[in-house]
Amino acid sequence: IVIRKSTYIDPRTIATQSQKAANDLPQHIKNHLKNPDTHMQLIITHPNQTPQQVIQLIKNTNKLD
Repeated sequence: IVIRKSTYIDPRTIATQSQKAANDLPQHIKNHLKNPDTHMQLIITHPNQTPQQVIQLIKNTNKLD
């Protein structure tokens, strides 16, 4: 899967116009991504969502586990 800073789209693209690139990620996240045993949860939100709405979304998502 690819999240891009540009507007380029191909079959691997799940999002465009990101504000960060892989090089901008903190090193500890890069290290986790290199580990094939790592499981991560990606939550994509709309820019108009408030922090409270995002927190509620995360809480609701974790209830599904």
